Amino acid sequence: MKVDLAQQKEIEDEENAEMNSITSVFSTASALTSEEEKRLIEEEDDDVNKDDDKLFESFFIKDLPPQCTLVDIIFKKFKDNESRLAEERSDPQMDPMIAKLYKGVAKLMNK
Repeated sequence: MKVDLAQQKEIEDEENAEMNSITSVFSTASALTSEEEKRLIEEEDDDVNKDDDKLFESFFIKDLPPQCTLVDIIFKKFKDNESRLAEERSDPQMDPMIAKLYKGVAKLMNK
């Protein structure tokens, strides 16, 4: 049983040593002043922003004509179909004699 307790204490000591080394790394990293941190961040941002801007612009064509979306195509077909149907529905000028004949037939059927 004493051997087990000794092993358990040894394991705990190793874990504490690992935790202390990790916290010491963070404490040295946090030793930077806020001014130094701001300066480092600004330098990194400037480098990244310039490179990112160049890379971002390389993926786009600057003088790209406007593209048709699926909605544009559907509405165009809808309007074309609607105008074609409107042309088919328009009444051509009837001969006045035919109009008179139909009106006479309507009168006869109403009686």
